[in-house]
Amino acid sequence: MSTSIPTYQKALTEMRSYRTFKHRMDEALIAFDVSTVEWTLLGILYKEHTECIRLSDAAEELGVEASFITVIFNKLKKRGLVESRPDLHDSRAKRICVTTAGKKFVARVEAALSKVFTQ
Repeated sequence: MSTSIPTYQKALTEMRSYRTFKHRMDEALIAFDVSTVEWTLLGILYKEHTECIRLSDAAEELGVEASFITVIFNKLKKRGLVESRPDLHDSRAKRICVTTAGKKFVARVEAALSKVFTQ
């Protein structure tokens, strides 16, 4: 007779783990005045892409609408952490990337967060 864990129980455990992680992340990011989604976008632009990426590609990577990324991007742009550039292949699109100040910010936040999440 099998004693496997029911799938709903596995899902519940995953949800609880995510909520705990998200709560810790939110608390840690307060000191840097950045939200979890803003931090995730910065991370994608900083670590995963050496060049600017299309705004629509960032939206797809985060699983959200491009209009939502535009709002987040504009918040980060006001802080000088990201910038946009024209897409050389599509005049309707724009590419987004992290600035030099944004790279320094990401490095500083990442160092602080790695301490929080290794405790």
